Amino acid sequence: MSPSCRSRPTPRSPISWRCSTRRAFRPSSSSPPRLRPDRRGARRPPLVSDVWQIGLGDLDKLAGLGRSVADSTLDDLAAQVTADTAAAILKSTASDGATELVTVSHRALTARALAIAAVLDEETGAGASTLQILPATDVHARVSTLVAVATGTRLGHLSDPARLIETMASFRPTLLVASPAALALIDEAAHDRAESTGRASALRQGLEVAVDHSIAVGSGTVPRGLKTRFALADALVYRGLRKAVGGQLRTVVSIADETSLAPRLRHIMRSLDVRALEGYGTLLTTGLATLERPSDPFDRPVGGVGAPLDGVSVAVGSDGSIALRGVGVKAAGDDGWLATGQFGTLDDGRLVLADRDLVLTPVVDSEVTLSQPPLPESAPSIDPVDVDPHERLDRR
Repeated sequence: MSPSCRSRPTPRSPISWRCSTRRAFRPSSSSPPRLRPDRRGARRPPLVSDVWQIGLGDLDKLAGLGRSVADSTLDDLAAQVTADTAAAILKSTASDGATELVTVSHRALTARALAIAAVLDEETGAGASTLQILPATDVHARVSTLVAVATGTRLGHLSDPARLIETMASFRPTLLVASPAALALIDEAAHDRAESTGRASALRQGLEVAVDHSIAVGSGTVPRGLKTRFALADALVYRGLRKAVGGQLRTVVSIADETSLAPRLRHIMRSLDVRALEGYGTLLTTGLATLERPSDPFDRPVGGVGAPLDGVSVAVGSDGSIALRGVGVKAAGDDGWLATGQFGTLDDGRLVLADRDLVLTPVVDSEVTLSQPPLPESAPSIDPVDVDPHERLDRR
């Protein structure tokens, strides 16, 4: 048996984990399985023997059960797990709806986590806290969890977007990891809250000033009148916004999928002293394969997702098609390259994705909808990569 976990909010806290111990099984009939109550009366799937919830102190109970397991038994079991052992079997869904299962090894996950941790070195570690707004089974969530473990960073997982603002205010993240759509929800939640308190007009004007100020900073000259308006908006609007998201947020990692972060949100974040870093990757690349660096210039084309991570190479064909190769990347052919189905260009070694959909926010009237080619369907597993399985995750 092996434990699997998923996050679930509880009345005590919006951030918690629910774990279940289950045996692998194969359905024997086409009829749907009947749910049966667990020890707390909740309905659960068949063959799930126990349901464990951190919020109810079940970690202590699990520790108690482990006291009867001999150290030699634990060592024998641990020795059976190697870097090439499957760490997860996840589902890949292409844009055309086709799905397949993808096996990801411990080696690939560890290599990707170490590469991202190196990029986010100043944003992780003691005193830092990461909040991820991702499905618990998403490959990006798996990797960001390992980054937190590798760097000793406090980690939170949000599964209920309806409690987004409340969670950020209580958890006080310094780093946020999410998709462009989830980041747009923060803007939407802020507008909803301002609307309910009669301050929608002040918020709207303040955010317009934030965009104008960021653009002026990029041009190198901020007019005196704009400086005055920005200082006033900072006192009346921005301080409240910073407090609403915990007051400590410094960096946002936006995971580009078929969408990219709207330039307006990037400008607002810069005016709030938050650095937005965009990256690109899929399950077939073990999460992010490219990522902007904190030292990269702010002004860049829409669709910019940074340079390849350590151990990853990117190539752009004459038709603009993008291929990736290297650590944790599953290639469909013998040449080692994975055709991503995306198109774009390279700008000073940094990848720029073309034809991006933009997740737009409430104050924007127009909508951009552009097509994207489907991802390749052939790639049943992710190959192991050359990383020392005994390498310590602790970089410090």
